[in-house]
Amino acid sequence: MSKSSTVQVFRSSIARTGTPVPLIDHVTAACQRLAQAGWADLFSAHGLNILASDLAAELHRELPDLDRAQPGFEDFALEGRRGIEPGRPSCSLLFHAFASPEVTHLNSATGCRDLKEFPTAAEIEAVENYVYGALLPSVEDLRARAGG
Repeated sequence: MSKSSTVQVFRSSIARTGTPVPLIDHVTAACQRLAQAGWADLFSAHGLNILASDLAAELHRELPDLDRAQPGFEDFALEGRRGIEPGRPSCSLLFHAFASPEVTHLNSATGCRDLKEFPTAAEIEAVENYVYGALLPSVEDLRARAGG
């Protein structure tokens, strides 16, 4: 990617006022939009509250009740334990659910219920950006990754 296209991608995440918008705000907006379409119940089945007042903290806490028997979650990474695992989209429950074409309905005690709406490409990208931007590496981490 050229430098000019990188700058363009970055600018697209800035509000019209020119002020950067925190990545979590885009994730929160996506979760709030999808919540009433069945997604709040879907994530609740895994012990995740996508309408939490502190969504960042909720996404980073360990989820002891992941239900990999839910349709579309059978192939979720076994080491995945959180809504967001910084730097690891394959271990991030929220990213998996938003990006998987297999997540289309919820099985519950009252039966199978179809999800009514789905994340847009921009919402999936917002979650992916948050996965990579939620916990920025330290200089020491970067040196270790680069081999000195």
